[in-house]
Order: sequence, then structure tokens, then C-alpha cells
Amino acid sequence: MIDEVVICGVRRAGALVPMGEIQQAVGRAGRSYVRPGKALVLCPAEDEEYALKCLHDDPPPVMSEMSSVPVVAFHVLPWLDRVHDAESFAKWISRSLAFQQGVSISWDDVLSYLVDAGCVSPDLEPTPFGRISIRLYHSPERLLAMRQKLLEARDCDFADPVVLSYVLSCDHVPLAEVEAWELSEYKSSAIALGFSFERGELIQSYAYWRILCGGIVPKWIRHVCSALKDDLGRTCRALEEVAACEGFPKETVDAIRISGVCAVRRIPRRTAEVMEEFGLESPRFAEELAALGVLTRADLRDNLARVSNEASDALKKELARLRADAGLASLEMRKMLIGDARDGE
Repeated sequence: MIDEVVICGVRRAGALVPMGEIQQAVGRAGRSYVRPGKALVLCPAEDEEYALKCLHDDPPPVMSEMSSVPVVAFHVLPWLDRVHDAESFAKWISRSLAFQQGVSISWDDVLSYLVDAGCVSPDLEPTPFGRISIRLYHSPERLLAMRQKLLEARDCDFADPVVLSYVLSCDHVPLAEVEAWELSEYKSSAIALGFSFERGELIQSYAYWRILCGGIVPKWIRHVCSALKDDLGRTCRALEEVAACEGFPKETVDAIRISGVCAVRRIPRRTAEVMEEFGLESPRFAEELAALGVLTRADLRDNLARVSNEASDALKKELARLRADAGLASLEMRKMLIGDARDGE
């Protein structure tokens, strides 16, 4: 457990970090409950006054985020088996901090929002769209923004990082310092595809683009990319499922999934495609197959002799393990991959 906390600076991208965030970090000191907690803030002299306020001022009051119909609807959606009318809703929300702080939300408004958003049917049965929100814990509002942009970009190539970054973005990210010249090329590419940033989401969209492209991220937007990257796998999965729910072609759904794998695992697209094709867990197996000229199951059937002679024992064992999915069902193929060893049949 933590006894001491060291906070390196009170600025992020040149702007002061909100006091609540710093106090949240300070509050982690002394968690061992053995010694008194100690917090140190390292900062230049010009930030000393603000750092002292963070350390010694009372924390701001805690306010519930469940103060609007969309937020309440998101949190009540997984509980529809128990919360299904005004009486059960009143009992459910009475346990919340929002209720204690005087927030008043009606069941009719919540139900109307969920029905209008396409999350539930009029008889309170979750729709496929609503199940995405429940399973992947993305708010209906976030998923609706994804769906709107997916439909807008329906005819675009979702393997293009510009397209995917635009569809993923939805929120305005306020920054004190922005290197506008670095945004210009990306913005021009997006506008050329017919996109516009009506929500003020250009910075977030650019951050997604940086993540999807890989490479060195500029310092001024590094913290935004870091925050988005932590949740990128779940967000891409949600986008993939929304696309499938909306009847997008399999090629589009696959392109979204592979782009997400590339960004999360930081691997080349060809490697991700081979992993997806064969259901491989490790990129090194995909890279070895690609080096042998095997990118698809058909390639494996055509180059089985080469794979048998040149592949590593580890790859042969992996392919034998995945034979049902990789198209290795025939006895001849199994023998070529695993030699004279018996395969359990």
C-alpha cells in the first residue's frame, strides 16, 4: 500500500491541472494505515502558490453526475429486469447521490429516451443496439454518435485511419496550447472526405488518428492520446458491433476490428490480418506465416509443404492446435504439420 505520493508538476500541456485531480492523487497517500500519509508536489516557483492551495484547501463538493436523463438512462439500462415502472424507478434512484442532492428525474422521460435512442422496445425489451451499451458499458449517447458518423462515412474505406479516427471522435477536448500547423494536414484530409467537426471534436479526432497511425506522438497532445488509448480496445469493439447491428458489409466490420487490433497491440496491419484470419494469439506466429507467403487459409493449403519444411516447431504446434479453425481438418495436412506424432484421434 502507498504511504507517500510524489506529484511531478501541476500543469498538463501548459495548463494548470484541475485542483480536484491533484487532490485525488494526494488522497492516495497513507493507504497502508500504518504511517501518516505524505504528499510532495514538485513544481517551479511560479506554480508554488497553486500547489499549496491543492495541498491545503478543502476539496470541492462532490456532485453526482446522474443529473440528466441520458446519464440516468445509461445507468438504469442494465437494471430493466428490476426497474420497469415509475414505482420501481423511484425506489432505484432514491439510493443515488443525485437524489440526495435534489435532482429530479421522471421515469417517463427516461423510458422515452431509451425508446427514442433505439435501446429498448416499447415493452422494455433491450434491442441489439441496447445490448451493446450494456455489454460494453458505453452510453447510448456515445453509441448514437458512433452510429451517426458510421452512416455518414458508409461509403468510405474504414482501413483509412482518417476515416476511423473521425468516426470514433465525439467530444470537444479543451487544450490551452495547440500546435495548429500539425492539425492542418489531418483536417484537410478529413474535409476532403466530406467530414466536418460540428461537435468541436477536431482535437480528439486528431488524437485518435495519431494513435491509429502509430509513431511518435507530439508532446502537446500526448496526454490526450494516452487517455484515449486506455479505452481504445473497448471503443473499437463497440464501433464494430454498431456497424454489424446497422447491417454494414462484413468487409467494413472486419476493417474496423483489424484497425483496432493494430492500434491496441501496436502491430502492422498485415500482421493483424493474419492473426485474424487464423485466430492466432501471438503476433510472432502471424509474422512467421507472412514471411512464408501465407496470408490466408487458401495460402496455407497451397504452401503446406513449405510450411511443413520451414516453419518453426512452435508454429507447427500452434497451427495443429487451431486446425479446425485454420482449415487443417484433413489427415494429410495434420501429418505434414506434426509429423509422425499422433494427433489424439
